[in-house]
Order: sequence, then structure tokens, then C-alpha cells
Amino acid sequence: MSFIQDKNQRPPADPIVFTSFWPDLDPDDFSASFYSDITDAAKIHHALVVAASIATLELTEWREGQISKGHNTLAGVPADTVGGVSVKIIDFKQAVYCRAKASLLDTYREIDTTPAASTKIELGFETACQYRKKYYDAMRRIMGLSRSTIELI
Repeated sequence: MSFIQDKNQRPPADPIVFTSFWPDLDPDDFSASFYSDITDAAKIHHALVVAASIATLELTEWREGQISKGHNTLAGVPADTVGGVSVKIIDFKQAVYCRAKASLLDTYREIDTTPAASTKIELGFETACQYRKKYYDAMRRIMGLSRSTIELI
């Protein structure tokens, strides 16, 4: 028996429950999918709630259009599936999780000038800006909008 508690062990987090249209989110799924040094469940929960609030607000008009077509849940919106899950649900979770991860990176950024920090950059550890880009890409896929790349000459 050990008396030392692993700081990464914590009880399962309560799901983030939405109105009937959106799927509930599991903070533990976020933590497992988007590795973070942040182990404080309250900080993760807050970041997810804020990210979900922003995403659902930005999708309000699209959601109302889907409801008017008779699709009362995101799972009910016609879409392909991957692993038995609607790509709309996959994209919604991706959008919220990426927005939350960007927020956590912005808020709890570490200043590290060690050689290990350079290695992280070289290995391609993602930045908050990259997570925001992924957020917008997922949001556009949900709404069925194409991406466009514009370069300045």
C-alpha cells in the first residue's frame, strides 16, 4: 500500500451537459486526447465550459437551421460516421477541445528557456494559435463551409 498520491490521479470528472441539441462532453476525454500539464480539474472544466459556450454561440444560426429541417440533435444531422460516431459530433468535440486547449496554453503558458524547451519546439509541440486554427477548421466542417487560403503578394 502506498501513501503517496499520484498528482495525475483524480476522480472521474462530471460531464459538461448541454441543452438537448449538443452532445455532452467528458472532461476526462479531453484530458486523455489533449495532453496537458494542467491537472486541476476545475481549470480544465472552466476552459471546456467557456470553449463550449463560444462554439455553441457561433453555431446558433446553423443549429436553428438544422432544427427547422427536423434534426433535433447534432447526432440527428445527416453525416458520415467514423467508428459509429457522426463526423459532426467528432468535429464538435474537436472544436471545443481545441478552443479549450488554446485557452489553457494562453493562460498557463510556461516560460522555459532550457534546451528541453527548444526540443519541444523542434518536435512540433503545438501552440495556442495552431489549436485556434484547428478550432476554426472544425467549426467550418460542422457548418459545411470550405476552407480558403489567401496569400498576400
